[in-house]
Amino acid sequence: MSPGPNRLVVVSNRVPVPSAAGAQAGGLAVALYSLMQQRGGLWFGWSGKVSTSTEIRKVDDDAVQYATVDLTAEEHDRFYSEFSNGTLWPLLHSMPELMTYDRRNAQVYREVNDRFAATVAPLLRPGDMIWVHDYH
Repeated sequence: MSPGPNRLVVVSNRVPVPSAAGAQAGGLAVALYSLMQQRGGLWFGWSGKVSTSTEIRKVDDDAVQYATVDLTAEEHDRFYSEFSNGTLWPLLHSMPELMTYDRRNAQVYREVNDRFAATVAPLLRPGDMIWVHDYH
C-alpha cells in the first residue's frame, strides 16, 4: 500500500469493510469507496458489531486499510441510538421538538469519541489529511 504523501484518513461512525461480495452498499460507502480506492488511505470507525472486545481489526484492501473497533451494548444504545439519533439528529436537522436529552447519553457519546480518537491516533502519519465524517 503506497497512498502517497497526503494519505486520506476517514473517521466515520460505520466502516464498510469489504467482504468477498465486495463493498457494502450505502450512501457514505458508495460515495467514498471509489475515492478511497483511487487515493488510498485509512478508513477508521465502528465495525457494526456489538461486543466487549477492545481489539482493533485491520483489513487491507488494495490501497485502503480499514481499521475498526466494536461498541459495547451500552455504547451502541447511548452513543448511537439515543444521543446521535435521538439528540443530535433532530437538533442538527432543525427539529428540536423531536429531540430527547439525557446527560448519561451525552457522557457516553463523549467517551466513545475520546476512545475513537485515542485508538486512531497511533495509526496516523505526518501529513495525513483527516476527514471526520458526520456527527456520530
